[in-house]
Amino acid sequence: RTDNLGAFEKAATPISLLLTQSPEFEDRVFELLCLSWMVSALRSYCSNVVVNPVALRGPKKGPIATGWFGEKQFSLFYQQSAGLLPVPTWIDRHTHQPLRALPDVVLKISDGATDRFVILDAKNRTLASESDVAYKLMGYKENLGIKTFQAVGMYPSFSNSLRLRRLEKDAEQILLVHVPLSNGRQTIRRIARQFLGV
Repeated sequence: RTDNLGAFEKAATPISLLLTQSPEFEDRVFELLCLSWMVSALRSYCSNVVVNPVALRGPKKGPIATGWFGEKQFSLFYQQSAGLLPVPTWIDRHTHQPLRALPDVVLKISDGATDRFVILDAKNRTLASESDVAYKLMGYKENLGIKTFQAVGMYPSFSNSLRLRRLEKDAEQILLVHVPLSNGRQTIRRIARQFLGV
């Protein structure tokens, strides 16, 4: 809900995001904030948007939001890979199980013939560097064998200034974005436009 997003944004101040001593909790709060910004962005560009908050937790995993952008259908997932992303190719020699891939947020865009994935990784940890996240995202590409790879690493900007770094290889790209907390919704809208082709 729009009013819930507004309340969450007001609660996500630099003090509240830096106060905790738990890196996992730091990340989780910022992940959920980025997810809500993505839902808001998709609502502004897409039609027939349906939000399903039940998919956030519990056994009923599925898309958090679905809708249409012209002739393309989108689905937005939170911490899900099974049945969504390609099977990982790297195998644990001891267990013979694939190396698990669990991105924070995945945007799936389908045109009926092909599926395209945009992976988003949100990092609020004060020690996380751009290189750490960039190489993690490159690891997803390698392990999942995703072609035309597009990914975004997001960090909160406590100075309220936008900083964007773009890594490219042929038609593939990784964006590293320091999102101003006071202007996060508009920043993520601009990023979503690029992936939707608006």
